[in-house]
Amino acid sequence: MTTNNIFYPTHLTPFLIKDDYIFTPICTKGYTGAQIIKIVLEKIINKENIRNPYGITADPKYAFKGEWIKINDKWTYHTSNDEDFTTVVQQTDVTLYSENDEFEGFFGFKRCDELQNVQTQIMKEMNLSKIIGPSFHYFNEIIKRVWNFKTDKKKIFILLTMDDKELDIVKKNINFQDIIVVIQSYNEVAYPPLDNENSIKPFSKEAYKNFYDKIFKYFIKK
Repeated sequence: MTTNNIFYPTHLTPFLIKDDYIFTPICTKGYTGAQIIKIVLEKIINKENIRNPYGITADPKYAFKGEWIKINDKWTYHTSNDEDFTTVVQQTDVTLYSENDEFEGFFGFKRCDELQNVQTQIMKEMNLSKIIGPSFHYFNEIIKRVWNFKTDKKKIFILLTMDDKELDIVKKNINFQDIIVVIQSYNEVAYPPLDNENSIKPFSKEAYKNFYDKIFKYFIKK
């Protein structure tokens, strides 16, 4: 089900954070952008109101063309696309990063399991580094942990993207009363803007600082 509650905040019109909101940060892989959104939100609202990051390209509805259907109390996968059975969804473990990544140099702590994205958590529990083909267990865990988790708070899904397909997948997964906050930006830590004067390196302290400061301005709490 889709929602009419889609917000596109800017630095002039930031998204207003409320205590009865619960946030899920989402980006393409759940590796950098969604991590930074989570860290920013932790400066503004209680950690209990912020869920783990998620990479939308690891979503079953993104990766696979078919769908799981329950018939006579048995779940069966239906697809007309044979490629679904060779499609691979891989971990994007945030604790694994190159020595040139200056995440710790800027934030003062290492990438850690507390910031781990949901799809990698599930695959680690399954003792898999990747999912090959449609897996009902993986599908079911994503549904339970990312989209249909129980809460008495209003669900806010924050999506960092420049890709309409990624937004469409979020729309397909949520309930009508949920809110989507779309931050229209690419990952400027991995791809710093080219028009800067000092040629900032990817994953440098400067790249993290600039992107953190940019994301912070999209939110406000009264």
